[in-house]
Amino acid sequence: MSPCRIKVGSGHVKTALRTLALALALAATHLGAIHAAGPVEPRLRVYPLEVLLNGAPVGIWPIIERDGGIFAPPEAYEAWRLQRPADAPQVEFKGLTYLSLSSISAAEVRIDPVQNMLVLNVRADAFLGARMKREPAAAGPRPEVIPSFFLNYDLNYSASHFQESAATKSLGLLGEVGHSSSWGLLTTSFAARDLTGDTPGSGPKLLRLETALRRDLPEHGYTLNLGDGVSRTGYLGRPTLFGGLQIGTNFGLTPLVNRQPLPVIMGQTLAPSTVQLYVNDVLRQTARVPAGPFTLDALPAITGNGDVAVVVRDILGRETVITQPFFISSDLLAPGLNDWTLEVGKLRQDLGSASSHYGDIFGSGMWRRGLSTTATLEGRAEASAARSALGIAGVSSFGRNLLVRGGAMASHDRALGSGRRWSAGLDWQGRANSALLTAEGNSRFFRYIAEPASALPPRLQLAAQAGLFLGRYGRLGAGLAIQYPYGLPRVTTASVSYTTVLKDNWQVNVTLSRSLGLASGTTFGVALNIPLGKRDLSTSSTQFRRGQLDAYTSVSHNPDGDYGTAWRLLGGYLARPRAEASVYQFGRSGVLSAELSATSAHSNVRLGATGGLLATAGKLFAVPRYDMSAALVQVPGYAGVGVGLGQQVSTRTDADGYALVPRLNAYQPNPIRLDPNDLPVTAEVDSIELPAVPQWRAVAPVKFPVRGGRGAMIRIVLDDGAVAPTGATVRIVGEDRDFYVGKRGDAYVTGLQQKNRLRLRWRGASCDLDVELPPGAIDQIARVGPVACQGAIPR
Repeated sequence: MSPCRIKVGSGHVKTALRTLALALALAATHLGAIHAAGPVEPRLRVYPLEVLLNGAPVGIWPIIERDGGIFAPPEAYEAWRLQRPADAPQVEFKGLTYLSLSSISAAEVRIDPVQNMLVLNVRADAFLGARMKREPAAAGPRPEVIPSFFLNYDLNYSASHFQESAATKSLGLLGEVGHSSSWGLLTTSFAARDLTGDTPGSGPKLLRLETALRRDLPEHGYTLNLGDGVSRTGYLGRPTLFGGLQIGTNFGLTPLVNRQPLPVIMGQTLAPSTVQLYVNDVLRQTARVPAGPFTLDALPAITGNGDVAVVVRDILGRETVITQPFFISSDLLAPGLNDWTLEVGKLRQDLGSASSHYGDIFGSGMWRRGLSTTATLEGRAEASAARSALGIAGVSSFGRNLLVRGGAMASHDRALGSGRRWSAGLDWQGRANSALLTAEGNSRFFRYIAEPASALPPRLQLAAQAGLFLGRYGRLGAGLAIQYPYGLPRVTTASVSYTTVLKDNWQVNVTLSRSLGLASGTTFGVALNIPLGKRDLSTSSTQFRRGQLDAYTSVSHNPDGDYGTAWRLLGGYLARPRAEASVYQFGRSGVLSAELSATSAHSNVRLGATGGLLATAGKLFAVPRYDMSAALVQVPGYAGVGVGLGQQVSTRTDADGYALVPRLNAYQPNPIRLDPNDLPVTAEVDSIELPAVPQWRAVAPVKFPVRGGRGAMIRIVLDDGAVAPTGATVRIVGEDRDFYVGKRGDAYVTGLQQKNRLRLRWRGASCDLDVELPPGAIDQIARVGPVACQGAIPR
């Protein structure tokens, strides 16, 4: 009988050897078990098998086969994220419990002895669910602040010449001064009027407008305001000027967290998968999910309406698409989220004409809460010495397009008596079309606490507007407003507009409106916008109104970017012949403007300057109006380095290495970047971009630790004359950077000064050496050595 020959391909050698080794190990295990625990049930077998779960490998596990049943340890259930059936059969082996895999509903379980593999296929609902939660709503820690003082100014000069009267001149200033620190922001605004003295009896020359101290509490998500302010309105209220205390939630302290109810995407997959999230066909997010049911509850901030599509692609290339519509409105709050404010103080009166005129003591509060993903409730209460009001409102979404609002308030005035107000609205938003309908009714004696008693509200007012997208033919809009005042005739206004884009981006806008009531009339207008290049535009407009025809043509130029020169020329007939010319210079320190207008009866010249000054860290910077936040960038020892927000270089460091980057967003990372091309080749920096997270209207520090000095190739020798061993490290004494010794004892070291002490380390021992560089430029690499290192170095 000839010997049996088996031809084994080189690709199967490792598999065969591994199977043989596992079999020998299994036999040894069985012998040990029989010797230690007596006879083992003859139909029980233990296999160390590679497990393939829904086609994906999940490792090698000990598997027991008994009477046709297949069992796995509980740790396998946890690792595979499988739900453990409560009534699953069990077996005991060597003091360990094994659970039946066959008890999993609709599971396919089989052992492949040839491949030494367990094949397990289960349904997606057999896995434990995975949930990607939305970012928590808690605000972050308080950002670091550099104390600063600032001044904003808006200076205006005008001179008018009339054909039949004396000329007039006027010089005025609107200003604001403020101080920002880690405690908060203190500001006061003012107006200086008629500085030329040409308008007698015009009132005080210097007028205080508003003074307030604001302190943000980002760790709690609240903002406290002391001084002058404006009440928050919500759906029910009206803005109220006051002086006093205001505290409430401020979602701006965590601007990256979406406070609106986001759609929840649910799906399932048989194997670990990659999930791609598309919002209106735009890729917004990519994530990994394990096998089984999953819930996406961490969507990016989105608004409006449309469709969310989730593409699930598993490791085997199988692909599933889940589509869900969404409708998100800023009027809705996420479920369980509260939004509130409290105001206490005195009502502000005569703002703009008196510096400190305050009226009755008052108190008001507003509270909103998200009841569900589709409904938000609002309540409001306000009271003063003579008047009070209380109301409730709600907003709810229906389907993917419709938002319904409604509310009612009741008021009581000591002199007028009781009053009521109600309002309702329907807001339909499609992908391209929209419609809005609102209605409001007031009783004769309803008043908010800050309204004069003589301010009679309308009995009823209705408003409707709609927009229809016509594809390549343009867009059509329509509006209707009807008001029923007390004791006066009804007032009705209707309008229609049409906008379309012609060849070469020419845009045509046609409007028609008709008013009926106390002042009836019809207005018809046509406007044509013609681009003259990337930054130039020509506009021609003709309007017929109440028997009068007005027509003009203008040409304007805009700068390329944030800085530069803009200008505008206009000529036409606006009740009489008219000509205008204006020029604006936008710079890093503000805006300069000059405007000239002339008709047959008068002419006017207006000059203006708008900007700000910011003092911080002993530096004074000229900036545009300082109404946002800023970062003080420090590149120690390096002047003329370009610095900016993102990829755009907006300024350069001064002689001390400082630069100010204004107009940053508060309480969110702003990428501050420096231009590495402006640094010498010997300068080293860990990162050319650092985030700045400033407080509201505050200065945040950003320091780029640039390591300077010269670079040198140093040859190091030991006491016995041998070169330093390859792989040894060299460090400048006092610093924490290591440089490695290469062949022939050479080490390239950067950041060196004229005289330096270095330390060589090797196998736990060290020695020191003194290095003095020869004269040369800072970007010139020196060659030094050989330099002896004094001390013992193990060989």
